[in-house]
Amino acid sequence: MRLPNFPRTVPGTAVHVTAIGDVVRNRASRGPPVKRERDGTESHITAARTNTVTPGNSPVSQCEVPSGIVTTVRIAFQGESGAYSEAAALRFAPKADVLPCRSFEDVFTAVTEGRATHGILPMENSIGGSIHRNYDLLVEHELPIVGEVELRVDHCLLALPGTPMEAVKVVYSHPQALAQCEDFLQRLAGVDIVAVYDTAGAAKMVRESGRDDAAAVASKRAAEVFNLEVLRESVQDFEGNITRFFVIARSGRDVPEANKTSIVFALQSKPGTLFRALAGFALRDINLTKLESRPLRGRPWEYMFYVDVDVARDSLACGRALADLGEFTQWVRTLGSYKSGKGREDV
Repeated sequence: MRLPNFPRTVPGTAVHVTAIGDVVRNRASRGPPVKRERDGTESHITAARTNTVTPGNSPVSQCEVPSGIVTTVRIAFQGESGAYSEAAALRFAPKADVLPCRSFEDVFTAVTEGRATHGILPMENSIGGSIHRNYDLLVEHELPIVGEVELRVDHCLLALPGTPMEAVKVVYSHPQALAQCEDFLQRLAGVDIVAVYDTAGAAKMVRESGRDDAAAVASKRAAEVFNLEVLRESVQDFEGNITRFFVIARSGRDVPEANKTSIVFALQSKPGTLFRALAGFALRDINLTKLESRPLRGRPWEYMFYVDVDVARDSLACGRALADLGEFTQWVRTLGSYKSGKGREDV
């Protein structure tokens, strides 16, 4: 079974350099204007950072987000009610209002335009791997990461009430969910596998179609929302199925308990550059929890690298490691500093 890939887009212009405690040179020839923050950080001057959040038409809730600040919180997520992203949003801020969006791009737009204070994006699954499109979108937009959520995912096969298992001829779900259930789906003889925009959206399609030969891979919550029957539970290939989400916001306010930082950079094309670029973290006992390359569009066989490190951005060690990193990069950018979601994935 072949699953469709997400489209990939990487901006062609350079981005700014961010470091704490040290100034890192930006060797890129072009880039947006930057301003100096009080903590020494350089950041773009953009409307997304300076405008006041204006709630939309739907009701909102007053709640305390993990930063400890009581505020009006509305979290945009991709999908329909019952999606795993919705569950992750409510894990981050249980009393928040949620705003369903059709696409990941729409999540960024909702936050940028002020219709939501935050957005939540699935970034990586322990079975299916990274969702590359969302990593690319982080680079394309000026919305910092302010939180991380790990959510245990339990996929179910859903159909209209009374549908027997042997009657199922087509299964709908999101490409990532289909990838996570590949072994189970391959054992369904004569069944067509169709990728759609969302797991809960797949459940909605089954309900609205009225087809008694259609099923969806989605959550138990989606079964409740769309009045479907669970034909099979836990159809994912591995029991330890966890999805990691990033929470983005318009404001990059410091997170008091931040202990993790995400960065992205592009290297000079020279032998041993990646080794030298990351040595600054190793020398300071900073643990790298993720390292992944992505192609630079329009520049064949050149790459940018995403790195997660187990340290707060405003620590002296991280600032100096970023300064060292800047000596070997074309550009480097801090995507955000936040509290790790590790170990808090159970519902």
